[in-house]
Amino acid sequence: MTSAVCARELLSRGADPNLIGPSGVSPLVSAIVSADEPSAATDLVEQLIGSGAYLTSDLLFVAAAPRVRQGPLVTALLLRKGLDPNVESAEWGTPLHRAVRAGKPDTVKALLDAGANPTARATGKHIGENKSPLEVAEAIGQW
Repeated sequence: MTSAVCARELLSRGADPNLIGPSGVSPLVSAIVSADEPSAATDLVEQLIGSGAYLTSDLLFVAAAPRVRQGPLVTALLLRKGLDPNVESAEWGTPLHRAVRAGKPDTVKALLDAGANPTARATGKHIGENKSPLEVAEAIGQW
């Protein structure tokens, strides 16, 4: 789903904002991943959240993914909605580790501005053993 206007119409007629589609993702995850324009991303995400879409910590990892064009905006929005910037994932460590690994400086800034711990040590499938975000950046040659 990429249109806030279509989403508004569907949701006003009882569509479930948490229904998992054939691709195995929720409309909120789909909106985060597929939005091309800044206002489309935030409008659609706000619409879905306002209609009861589940806010789960994994959304920060989705927003920090490399191919998510509006990741920094969506990350900031999700953080304003109360998601914890220091949540941990078995795959990615913290969202800050994920954003560093993905090479997303604007997402890194949004997370740090929201209180993400820059010295957090985490272990994850994609980051290695007990590394800080800086060590992740060094390991992948971003420094």
